[in-house]
Amino acid sequence: MPKLVMASLMDQQFIAGIGSLALAFHLHATCGGHWCGVSQALGKGTTSDQPPLSESEISRLEEDLVQVRIQMFKKLSRVLVHCAFCTVLVFIVEFASEPNTYSATLLALAVLTYVIYHLVNTGRVDVTDRLLRPLCPVLNGIIMTALVTSAYVSRTERDYIARFGLCSGGQILLGVVFGPRRSIAISICYAISFSWSMAVTHGRTAISPLFLLQQAFQAAIGIMVPGFVESALRERIVASIRSEDADSLIFGFRQMLKGICDGELLLDSELKVFGNTACLQRLLATKKDFRGCPLKELIDGADDVENFEKFVAASLEEPGTERCESEKSAPRCLRVPLRSPSGRIVKVDVCHVLLPQLYGRKELHHLLSLTEDTESRQPEAMALKQAEAQLELFRKVRGAYSASQSAGSVSSCETFIESCEELAEMTLVLNGSTELIDIEEAHFRFHRESSAQKLGLGMPTLKRFARPLDWQGFSSFLRRYARQVAKGKLPTEQSMNGITLRLPSDSKKHIIARQGTLSSPFARNAPSDPVHLILQLTDFRGERPQEVPSRLEGVDELQSPRSHRSRQSQERHLRFADDEVQSPQSLRTGETGPGHARASSESLGALSDQDFSPT
Repeated sequence: MPKLVMASLMDQQFIAGIGSLALAFHLHATCGGHWCGVSQALGKGTTSDQPPLSESEISRLEEDLVQVRIQMFKKLSRVLVHCAFCTVLVFIVEFASEPNTYSATLLALAVLTYVIYHLVNTGRVDVTDRLLRPLCPVLNGIIMTALVTSAYVSRTERDYIARFGLCSGGQILLGVVFGPRRSIAISICYAISFSWSMAVTHGRTAISPLFLLQQAFQAAIGIMVPGFVESALRERIVASIRSEDADSLIFGFRQMLKGICDGELLLDSELKVFGNTACLQRLLATKKDFRGCPLKELIDGADDVENFEKFVAASLEEPGTERCESEKSAPRCLRVPLRSPSGRIVKVDVCHVLLPQLYGRKELHHLLSLTEDTESRQPEAMALKQAEAQLELFRKVRGAYSASQSAGSVSSCETFIESCEELAEMTLVLNGSTELIDIEEAHFRFHRESSAQKLGLGMPTLKRFARPLDWQGFSSFLRRYARQVAKGKLPTEQSMNGITLRLPSDSKKHIIARQGTLSSPFARNAPSDPVHLILQLTDFRGERPQEVPSRLEGVDELQSPRSHRSRQSQERHLRFADDEVQSPQSLRTGETGPGHARASSESLGALSDQDFSPT
């Protein structure tokens, strides 16, 4: 007998020693960053490769997480309402077969669960975060109470296994839906309930080490699974929030590029056009779809292609530190000549930026901003013709050329024919009493045929003639006035002074209206009718130098005929200089002041037709 006792003691010591060694090895193997990984998986920590969250991101994260929990609970209610109904039917049968306090309690708990899920499923109760917080302990308390109560109704092993499976599933489902907020306390309560039910059903001897191990493992699952789900949800929500912010920044950046440059172009890792190609179509004046086309095929000249490849490769070969420093500076720029399908060369200034991990891909993308060099579009011959035309015009004013030659030179300038599909009607008020048939008034009526972008002369818009820096305030003022008209407030006329617009013939030249009036005299029969405004601009005269008063007004002197003719010549030259700084409207309509010569009127009318006619 003593030998058996000693043997059992030795076995226990041996087992304890083996267990101690195994525990020491386990702690040594996991003493590194494994516990930090477990804490991060449970949602208690943050990953090191992600930047810390700002206060606004944290608030948005919590709001989105609450919405996800609400959606999960609503979808779970659609399934559990049927399970609760089946449970009510089973407990009704048990109550009918063995009516007592415990079976009545089970039936009441089942009915209460069914009512909760039914109200949520039918939408009679608005599910909010304020409602989810008390529902978590209520529903878990119902399951634990039913687990303990059912032990007094039926003590068979078969019924205990069924109760154990139902309560374990309910614990995990509710833990996933409600999160790890109270998972530790709820798991401990479930372990106590299971142990109590086991002791009532099979006696205290059933609480074996294996049963305790099973309860510890189940409690760990009840704690870990909600933590894993919470961590995964947080990571996805944070990624979604930052993706939305990035998309908003990219959208604003592209809108800003439209005001700074002529457009942007996205290339893939093989330098092929990726995405929208409207910018290229507008620059090259073609309707061809360049999607998937290598950009090198559009560059004119082998040397320029090689320069572009080196330009892009220089950004790719930068080390990580230099790339971070270059991101803080302005992007690199290169002038590239592009050849259109018609053979025309368009020179553009290209700025290049790398876009790593765009659309979740590992390959790099390239974002290019394109700015056209408008001066390169005009050939040298056209510039020479314009210089010769101005020289001829000057000679004509001095009386060197006749009116017939001037008319011929004006007609020779008509070398281009433009089509405008949206131009529906043109009404001109002509002055037939003048030699050149002056246009005193003009009325154009347009009708929009399509909302798509046009490469030619499409529907005229106010944004096309406004300067980029003036458009934001200009459009805000007009839209605010249009909203007042749409509401039926009938605002009074508004004054808009100092409006600068582009000239249709040259986008680099501007014209300023010193006085403007905005009104809306049109009647609107229905709220859906469009709001029409009238913007009337006047006073286009440039700034004139103030006349210096003569200090010798009272001095008179005798003049010889030769000096008198010299003075008349000087006055004629002064009048000619005064005519050259006339307002654009007087140039366009051919108005002349008193004392002007007929030749000067005709030549200035020709000058207005050449300078202000749309190209």
